[in-house]
Amino acid sequence: MPVKKAGVLIAVDSRIFAAGNPGSVLTLENIRRAYGVEALVKSDGKRPYIIPVRPV
Repeated sequence: MPVKKAGVLIAVDSRIFAAGNPGSVLTLENIRRAYGVEALVKSDGKRPYIIPVRPV
């Protein structure tokens, strides 16, 4: 039976900026550096989601 791995990535200009598990990729610093925004990282209990707050 195959093992399923869940992962996310952040891509900028068609290049992978960060990849891995959601907790290590979806950080405030990665979002700021990749997209130039301050953001909140929230969770609905099952998965994280991002709320952009303002440009930096």
